[in-house]
Amino acid sequence: MTNLLNTLTSSQGVDKELIQRKLSQLSSDSLGELHRLLLLKHWSEHPNNFIFSGYVKTKDEHDSDTPVKAFPEKAYLREVINVVHTSDRLFIPKSRQIRMSWVMVLYALWVALFFPHQSIFIQSKKEEDAAALVFDKKIENSRMSFVYFHLPDWVKEMVPIDTSYAKIRFGNGSIVWGIPEGGHIIRSHTASLVISDECAFQPEFESAYTAAIPMAKKIIGLSSACGGTFFGDIVTEVIA
Repeated sequence: MTNLLNTLTSSQGVDKELIQRKLSQLSSDSLGELHRLLLLKHWSEHPNNFIFSGYVKTKDEHDSDTPVKAFPEKAYLREVINVVHTSDRLFIPKSRQIRMSWVMVLYALWVALFFPHQSIFIQSKKEEDAAALVFDKKIENSRMSFVYFHLPDWVKEMVPIDTSYAKIRFGNGSIVWGIPEGGHIIRSHTASLVISDECAFQPEFESAYTAAIPMAKKIIGLSSACGGTFFGDIVTEVIA
């Protein structure tokens, strides 16, 4: 009740006592449904609202005792998500072990969950690498499916999914597809979002990027190495 009241009265000029009286007249089931709807609305307004809600669980591969944890609240991660959300073309040179690939998977999941009929491609050097980011037979082995299956049941009931190797189809018409490097798949589709992970290690990244430019609303490339590659040339040009 307290969290719901705070949500409803967060705007200036709202009569908190009136809202509290109205809430007290509702059944517990109605209160629960109202709270869930307000959460969904709040989460849909910005990816940070969803990703740092405490409901989004990721896998800590360094903690075998309690690997399932809420995505960590870090200022730099919030800022990265802000930039991702507001950019049409973005290239990120990154260090390892800073959860940047997790951020991209979570952003793609947010788009798929809250915006119907989105076509999202997550690209890596090999299809099995991309499947590990989307869906790879076992839920615990794949990042996006891991996060989805650890969401509250009521979220999954509202937006159910169907999985196949390297693909997740959402009940709202969105699809996330993990694909190998190259431009042959991208070229034949229109995409809402293309994410290329570790693209400096993809010899065909240039052809994939060229193919994506005319058909993708948003393109994000990230890699932990970039020297002497097409990705590195883009990053160097932007910095210069």
